[in-house]
Parts: sequence; structure tokens; C-alpha cells
Amino acid sequence: MADYYNFGIEIELISRPHTVRSPLVRIEYYERLAASLRKRALSAQADTSTENYRKHTEHYDKWWITRDGSLGDPDHPQDK
Repeated sequence: MADYYNFGIEIELISRPHTVRSPLVRIEYYERLAASLRKRALSAQADTSTENYRKHTEHYDKWWITRDGSLGDPDHPQDK
């Protein structure tokens, strides 16, 4: 029997900037959010979107800020 167990927890959320500032693009907001987390002593990395989407096992030990198609349209769920 194993002396330890490895498992992962994946948390997904839809977030929006407090204020949208043109001409910033999504990728810049990813980096701003990652920088804000790092400022609070949390390990975080923003996706650069320079390659096709894939699982990034090298980022499993930190907050990984990226676009996630599984969350669908950014307007979903609608604020009520």
C-alpha cells in the first residue's frame, strides 16, 4: 500500500476586470491578475497564448491564469 497519495484540484471561475481599459487585450489582464497574486506572495503564472492550448503540468504548483473554453461564453452565467 502506498505511503502517500497524489491528487489534483482544479478550480475554475469567470472573472472580469473592475474597469476595462482600452486598448488592453485579454492577455494583458491575465498578466495583471497573475502579478496581483504574486504581490500577495502567491505563486502565479499568466498564459502568453503564444502556442496552442494544452495542459501545462509545469504550472500545477501555482495559480495558472488562462482562457478556458470549457467555461463558455464570458457572458455566461448572466448576472441577475
